[in-house]
Amino acid sequence: MSGLPNLSDALDGLMQPVTAELVEKTIVNGRIQEIVQKTVYTQAVKQPFTARQLSIRPEGERAWPWFTVHIKTNFVLKIDQVFRLSGVQFRVMEVLNYAEYGYMQYSVVQDYNNEAPTC
Repeated sequence: MSGLPNLSDALDGLMQPVTAELVEKTIVNGRIQEIVQKTVYTQAVKQPFTARQLSIRPEGERAWPWFTVHIKTNFVLKIDQVFRLSGVQFRVMEVLNYAEYGYMQYSVVQDYNNEAPTC
């Protein structure tokens, strides 16, 4: 026990149920295929980046939608992992570990997946 309060119950009022899918890219017959490796039913909240947050992104790509995502700790991701929330695919760009408080925070960008961005 860390002695820190578990804030996951407080976040319940903001979070909504989502289906989170971890996507793994593999090569099949010379083509990249995206296969859902794991599906988790969890709770999350997605917030769009502010203009200031976008202006300081080092990646230089601002045409694609960026979000801050808070997810309960039953779905842990790493930088550059691809995942889907309710069918929309995202790529993890930053991880902030607040597991002591009952959630993880991610900065994500909608993964283009050879498509135009959707807002």
